[in-house]
Amino acid sequence: MVIAAFEHPDSVGVRITAVRCNPENNKLAIDFGSLNQASNPREFLSIATRQDAAVMINGGYFDASFQPVGLVVKDGQTVSEISKQPALSGVFVIDKDGGVQLIPRDSYRPDDSIKSAIQAGPFIVDPGGKAGIKSNDLKKAKRTAIGQTRSGEIVFISTTPCTLYELSEILTQHPNKLGVKGFDRVLNLDGGPSTGLYLQGLEKYHVVPETTVPNTILIHNRWR
Repeated sequence: MVIAAFEHPDSVGVRITAVRCNPENNKLAIDFGSLNQASNPREFLSIATRQDAAVMINGGYFDASFQPVGLVVKDGQTVSEISKQPALSGVFVIDKDGGVQLIPRDSYRPDDSIKSAIQAGPFIVDPGGKAGIKSNDLKKAKRTAIGQTRSGEIVFISTTPCTLYELSEILTQHPNKLGVKGFDRVLNLDGGPSTGLYLQGLEKYHVVPETTVPNTILIHNRWR
């Protein structure tokens, strides 16, 4: 795995941390239900330790009653149906062989090979590598995202407060600053107060969510 951090010279205070991994060498997983609504947000870090995660970020969206918003597949079973909300335009999928995909929502098809999946969005970088955010709404928030590079690496991304437009611009115009030749696609996750990042042994990068979150995405150093 490779860690990179970039502070944008033209967007004051915007700092991006990116962790790249090769899914052929690292196991990715989605953890469901490790946090309950009444737990302390700092439990996020304890979960990462218990799961022996090398890296962990928060996952998909949820509503006021702590129920997932959008598609959730757990252990091959659909536990929350796909949403047609325009912003929830992508699905992160892990198959039973450990393969990873970021799929446009309208291309997703239920399949017995799928082990786990969560719906999120919007695409910050559209499939094919073009900017996914076309206008700046000026709404700044901490962000997390998961991306796939043109070479097939998976990238976990966490930022200080920025707009989605700023992040889209950085990822499409300055991928080299994060050690990436180019992103093929990047899907926005549930950032804002849900933003969480854990890197094993690197406390300076930790971001503890301000709220509890119902699912997380993990990278393990080894297959297990």
